[in-house]
Amino acid sequence: MKRIAVKSTVLMMAIMMIMTIFSFNIFAADGNWVKDSDGWTYQVGDSVYKNQWAQIDGEWYYFDSTGHMESYCYRDGCWLTRSGAWDKNSTRGSWKHNDIGWWYQDGSWYPVSRWLWIDGKCYYFNDKGYMESNCYRDGCWLTASGAWDKNYSNGTWKQNSKGYWFEDNGWYPKNQGLWIDGKYYWFNESGYWDKNGGTNPSESDIIELPFVPAT
Repeated sequence: MKRIAVKSTVLMMAIMMIMTIFSFNIFAADGNWVKDSDGWTYQVGDSVYKNQWAQIDGEWYYFDSTGHMESYCYRDGCWLTRSGAWDKNSTRGSWKHNDIGWWYQDGSWYPVSRWLWIDGKCYYFNDKGYMESNCYRDGCWLTASGAWDKNYSNGTWKQNSKGYWFEDNGWYPKNQGLWIDGKYYWFNESGYWDKNGGTNPSESDIIELPFVPAT
């Protein structure tokens, strides 16, 4: 009897949690889907839904601050499919951490070697599943929080007769180390990669260190 009571309590708590997520959102009135260059909005009269969940034709969707439907991302722990509809089998997404760093997990699943949008911000998770931070990945700068800074999204390697350097819209590291795509590089006072031998930043002689995300 006690076990049944405990299971009932856990089930009720789970239902209440999901209801809380949607309690301040709405069921859509008659409206129309409208597509523009940035994606899909749902228009009712002269307005569109913004910063809210809405149930449309039996499916739940989330609309961001510009009124566009989010898709292929997590929002409030819920997975939104490519169509934008909430996948009710994936509703337990949450951040977790240990002595090494942070990761995002839903049930037994967690992202590995991939980008993932979570609550409107984009993160990269390395081959161990840990969130990367204070580094460049695919030319994009990831801040101390791990979130992609959209102002720094053009990081590229450049070369001249003196050597290689890494630049992002005029900025480049000098007299410092920098994590780039999971590898650690040191740049001298002039901004050139101090390769200590080798001719190309992609070669195996580049210093490689185990990645430890900043906390």
